[in-house]
Formats: sequence, structure tokens, C-alpha cells
Amino acid sequence: MNRQRKLTNFEEFRQDQFDSIADDRSKLFNFFFEYNRQFGFINNDDYLQCTAAYLNYRARTSLALFGSPLVVFIANKTLFRNFQRIPVFRPAVFSFKYIGIPLMSFYFTSKYFCQDTEKIFYEMAEKYQFGFYQYNQAMDLLERAHKANRLEEFMEKGTQFDWTGIPELKKY
Repeated sequence: MNRQRKLTNFEEFRQDQFDSIADDRSKLFNFFFEYNRQFGFINNDDYLQCTAAYLNYRARTSLALFGSPLVVFIANKTLFRNFQRIPVFRPAVFSFKYIGIPLMSFYFTSKYFCQDTEKIFYEMAEKYQFGFYQYNQAMDLLERAHKANRLEEFMEKGTQFDWTGIPELKKY
């Protein structure tokens, strides 16, 4: 519901969105990567390379997050074996084992084992150098589809959308 309210006034939506992502080129590239099916500004080979890198990142971090119970099991049998006997340490040990270890494994994996994903996205952001002009083109496409009451169809079909019968936007 909130998204529909933002889409009714494209000038506010356009400026709010651009202000939030304009400072960081990687966020702007991520916007175009996420909506590449609709806008088609990124060529297919680069899009597939970024998608593979993103899926690799998700697989690694998920494995670290869901593999952390094995680390907790090993820590229970070795490190925390004697701490369970002392009642003062039980809440701290419990918190560290079941909250701290999974978060540390996720952070460590995303920070040190997923640098190749960050490098690929950084290189693509540098390659494409998206700016205000491309962002305005994308928002104009959204606005044209919205004014013609065919925004949902545009979001579904993307670059295959038929623009016949939809008037160009008037620039003042």
C-alpha cells in the first residue's frame, strides 16, 4: 500500500529515491541490476555474471549461518564443557553460543570469503557509471506506464513491453 502511494506522485518518488542512492554508485548500480528486466540497461553477459556472483554470495553466507550449529556442537563438547557447571556463566555462554557464534560466522564469511562478489559488483558499477540521466530515463519509463494505467503489465513484461499507444511525456 505504501508503494502505491509513492508511485502516484512520480516527482517525489523520483527525487526521494535518487537522493537515497545517489551518494553511492554501488547502490545506484544495484537499483539498475535489480530492475534490469524492466529497463535493460545492463547487457546480458554482465547481468548473468552479477547474478552468479550474487547467488554465490548467498550460498556462502547461508552455509556459514546454517553451518554454525556444527560449530556450536563442537564448542559444547570442547570449550564450554566446564562452564555449564557454574550458574553465573550460563546466560552469557548460552547467548554467545546461540547468538554470537552464528552472527560471527555470517560476518566473517561475508567480510572475508565474499570479497570476489563485492569486487565484481564494484567493477560493474565502475564500468556502467550510472548517473542521473539514466535514472531519469528509468523513472520516465515508469511514469509513462503508470499514466497509461499499465504499470503492472510493464513490470511483468519488462523490455518486451509494447509501447505503442502510450504517449511520450511532455517536458516543460
